[in-house]
Amino acid sequence: MPNKNWFNLPAGLVAFILIYFVSCNVENNSFKLTPTGYSNSGFKIDTSTLIIDADTPKVFTYKIFSVDKDGTFAGYNEYDHKVHLYSLDHKKAFSKFSLIPKSLSGTLPFITGLYLQNRDSIFVLSRTEIGLYDYKGNLKETFVINAVDDYFKANYLMDFSEALSFEFDSNSKKLLVPTINPLATNVNHFNYSFITEIDTRLRRSFKRLPIQWSELYKNGYYGFMIDPQYSISNINGHNSILYNFVVEPNVYVLDLKTGKVSIHGGKPSSKLPYSEVANPIDGKWAHYDDKKIVHFLENVRYFKILKIKGGYIRAFEEPVKYSKKSNGQFPDFKDKRRFITVFDETFKVLGNIDLNDKWYFLGRSFVVNNSIFVPYPSKKDFRFKQIKITYIKN
Repeated sequence: MPNKNWFNLPAGLVAFILIYFVSCNVENNSFKLTPTGYSNSGFKIDTSTLIIDADTPKVFTYKIFSVDKDGTFAGYNEYDHKVHLYSLDHKKAFSKFSLIPKSLSGTLPFITGLYLQNRDSIFVLSRTEIGLYDYKGNLKETFVINAVDDYFKANYLMDFSEALSFEFDSNSKKLLVPTINPLATNVNHFNYSFITEIDTRLRRSFKRLPIQWSELYKNGYYGFMIDPQYSISNINGHNSILYNFVVEPNVYVLDLKTGKVSIHGGKPSSKLPYSEVANPIDGKWAHYDDKKIVHFLENVRYFKILKIKGGYIRAFEEPVKYSKKSNGQFPDFKDKRRFITVFDETFKVLGNIDLNDKWYFLGRSFVVNNSIFVPYPSKKDFRFKQIKITYIKN
């Protein structure tokens, strides 16, 4: 069940947005779906279970985590305030370290994101700074953010949910951080970019990227379904940002070299028994979490698009009608049917992988080489369904 952290924006901005959508509901007349291409080529999968002994009590999946290309997993434990590191290959933990308190207050920072470039470069994002650590916990460098200066008078780094990302472009040495503008008027908030580029070499260099919200958000209210999602990937020899939204299937690609955005259709199937785009909720329910949860249940949800060797994958959840089941109970999020859509390198849809044997945390999935790792609940260790994909070309 979503909680208020899923809509974790500054109070002033939330008030602006709520006032706007409660006062009016605008018909969606500008959003257009990009046609989806479907391929006759296919793929095969091999599945296995990865079990790793937990290095800490209470936490058996990490909301804030990062994985490097070599299969090192870093997760932030909110109970002991440490970063724990695991080797997926060796199926065990190999290090953990405490974070350095902020120098002025002597208190621990509120951690909102991690990016693991390699074992000697682990970026830890808080509301006030970005710390660069090695795997032993040595603090190598600190970048101050959200300070009272000209840039942050008009910008604020978003708190994280499992949909959002904190990325590092190794080519340009720039950090990519989700951003909102708390001083934007309620009408034009969604006209602003939601990603800021921070140059780690120039220290105080901040730049909004030309990435816009889905047009759906500019024309309707979507309750808890607000998180933009993105990842960085090398496409056609250029570093690019893949991004998408939970409410619609289009896949967007920003080429960081040319600055151009391309849009690709991402409808999971040519035939769907439900709307491929989430429907808005009446703004009058903006202050009623129970209504927004039902809205979340009754609509399709798309997760982050991820690059995999040979193509791309993206998980999604089908909608479920909020009505009494045969046992007299109402459905919850465990009742939603879950799948992973497999794309080729041109974003043509090849098919879907069924993930309905267990309740999986789709938003915490990740890719290493040509395998997808999808976590699921366990009481004593970390468990992942590992799905290896092999592309078959006709």
